[in-house]
This record gives sequence, C-alpha cells and structure tokens, in this order.
Amino acid sequence: MSHSRKAWRRLEITWHDGAVYIVLNNRDSLDTLWPSLFSTQENAERAAELMNRGVQGSNFGRPFCFYDYGQKKLLLNPEYGGDGKTVAVAANSRCRSRRFPRIGLPSM
Repeated sequence: MSHSRKAWRRLEITWHDGAVYIVLNNRDSLDTLWPSLFSTQENAERAAELMNRGVQGSNFGRPFCFYDYGQKKLLLNPEYGGDGKTVAVAANSRCRSRRFPRIGLPSM
C-alpha cells in the first residue's frame, strides 16, 4: 500500500549482554490517513514506541498491529481492517516488550 511507507518509522537493533534488542519507532499519520477513526491528539499519544528483547520466533505484530499506550494492548492497524478498537492477535506470547509513550520528535 502506498500510504504504509509514510506511516511506519524505522527500527533500531542492538546487541547487549548476549541478547538482541529492537526498538520499533511506531507508526504515524493515523489522523491524516484515517481522520474518521483518529484525532490529532490520538495520533500523538496512542501508538507507543516499543523496545523488545528478540528471541527466535518473536513476532512483534508489525505491520499488522500497533501497541496502544492508553489501552495497553495491541490493536489491529487500519490498513488491515482495524478501527482503533479491534484487538490484534498477531503478537507472539514469547515477546517481551517495554512500552513507552511517544516522544514527540519531528518527522524526518
């Protein structure tokens, strides 16, 4: 989908103390791509940044879902039929994540 490229940010990977860690700079543009589902404030506050400890077979839900910081759950992305309320089932139970509120950096 043409809009997905703009909506997703990059990820960072590092190795520390025998484990790989991945920071997913979560999605953006919820309010501009789906204004009937998300407000500007919700775009800024709902999609949290994720820091994951990667293990073989991990599935962090990307690109099918995003972690909603307010609801504390993975929600299905609008590109895949989500409406801002539909809980995603794509997450692997072995996934260990820390969730952070958006840091408000400008888009690159």
